[in-house]
Amino acid sequence: ESAYVNAEFIPIVYSGAAITMGAHSSVFGNIQSVAAVTLGEAAELRGSIMAGAAVTLDKDGVVIGDITAGEDATIGAISLVIGNLTAGATVFIGAKSEVSGDLKSNGDAKLGAGATVGGNATSVTSVTLGANAQVGKDESAGNVRAVNGSIVLGLNASVKGDATAGTIISLGMNAEVQGSETQYANP
Repeated sequence: ESAYVNAEFIPIVYSGAAITMGAHSSVFGNIQSVAAVTLGEAAELRGSIMAGAAVTLDKDGVVIGDITAGEDATIGAISLVIGNLTAGATVFIGAKSEVSGDLKSNGDAKLGAGATVGGNATSVTSVTLGANAQVGKDESAGNVRAVNGSIVLGLNASVKGDATAGTIISLGMNAEVQGSETQYANP
């Protein structure tokens, strides 16, 4: 019965083209687009995004659900994604932003200063954590994996779990990996 109620009362916005939400807009429901999805400054989506192309969440934005992008995913500064973030290409998470779940990228994954990934961070190429950025939060171990590339931790950056890199692991001043470090791992 609850599935019927959810299906009946949670709207879904479908588009064969791009979708753009303006600044300070709010949508209750999921968004699915064949092309790109862009949410303006301080926009709020109470649902998930599935896009065939890039997804951009401007600064101060909130998505209460998962984001799945067919291409790049860009999360602006001081934004929040309460869910997982998956991208077919590069992921950039702006300063002081948070993804509460896992991050998966088929390209590079770059976390700005003070950004947080609550779960695991995995990329096909490299993972870079800016100053004071962290992977793992609260009870989550927060492992980092760069399948074919490097893991670079900036000043005071931290990984609560393990770090596994296809090439090297580079730690900036006071950066730490609380679990094990494995360099030149087999993919």
